[in-house]
Amino acid sequence: MNDYLMWTEKYRPNKINNMISHKYIIRTIKKMMQADRLPHLLFYGPPGTGKTTMALSIAKKMTNAKYWKATTLELNASDERGINEVRERIKTFVSTQQMFKYFYILMLNVVFKFSENV
Repeated sequence: MNDYLMWTEKYRPNKINNMISHKYIIRTIKKMMQADRLPHLLFYGPPGTGKTTMALSIAKKMTNAKYWKATTLELNASDERGINEVRERIKTFVSTQQMFKYFYILMLNVVFKFSENV
């Protein structure tokens, strides 16, 4: 199955320790995770800078790596989705995850398009 993955998915680092750039950011996030004090996060930057890789690595580390997909909502809120659909999916997910401690990681390619009214 891995033979048919896109190169970027096949070789995506799956642990924070496997990431090779953003050393200061990685060190800060690791310290917060070790202290169990991870806040909600906002990652922004152009495609290919490691936002998704970092978010997935955090999810795998903060939850049981075996079950991380069951406790993680990965949602691409691109322009073709309305904000109400995004809100409803988040509300539904959170209501089923009440026994878990959760945190949010919001990722943006263009930070100035973010609205504080969301």
